[in-house]
Amino acid sequence: PPTTTLIVFASHPGFLDKHENLVRFSYEALTLMDSSTSQLVAFHPRAQHNLYSTPNEIDKEVDDPYNFVTRSPYPTLHLLRTVDLVDAAKFMKGDTEKIPIRNMEKLRAQSLEELRREWTFYETK
Repeated sequence: PPTTTLIVFASHPGFLDKHENLVRFSYEALTLMDSSTSQLVAFHPRAQHNLYSTPNEIDKEVDDPYNFVTRSPYPTLHLLRTVDLVDAAKFMKGDTEKIPIRNMEKLRAQSLEELRREWTFYETK
């Protein structure tokens, strides 16, 4: 079987216009799957890293460059095999906590304007 699968909703129903709805949809999809063998990660053009913030915190986080870590041109679900995640953790010698920290540091090292400029191509489509 493939080690990874992307499900891209290039032509999608309107309810997927909101990142929160895609995340909700992915949780529902997980209930139909065997979570011991598969994991899902949601990517969205308007993704915000922390969906569980209060409304005031969300407004402040809109401009956080780290939000780009889960952005994609179209709503997308990334289906991963759990065994591959376990293998990746072994490769990282169990030190997988460094991955999101490294991603956050790289994105925050870029200016928000630079990230938006790079993203403009997708936003205009």
